[in-house]
Amino acid sequence: MSESKYDVYAQLANPNSCINKAKAGEPIFVLQGGDEFAADLVEQWADKLDAAKGEPTPKSEDARAVAAEMRAYTPRKIPG
Repeated sequence: MSESKYDVYAQLANPNSCINKAKAGEPIFVLQGGDEFAADLVEQWADKLDAAKGEPTPKSEDARAVAAEMRAYTPRKIPG
């Protein structure tokens, strides 16, 4: 797969990524593209955001783009 703006290194280099915007001590949870459940969970999150906002947002559209790349990523496996 070619490099993506959603790649881990691109996210670490982006000062506006959620990883870099997390406050000290704020819990985060990372889903990897190889996780069999990740894409579905990201899409569920985007659906909840859209429902809360009443319409699709740039953030939910971005999440769906990440989910699409996760689905295309191989190999995928059940974690654990």
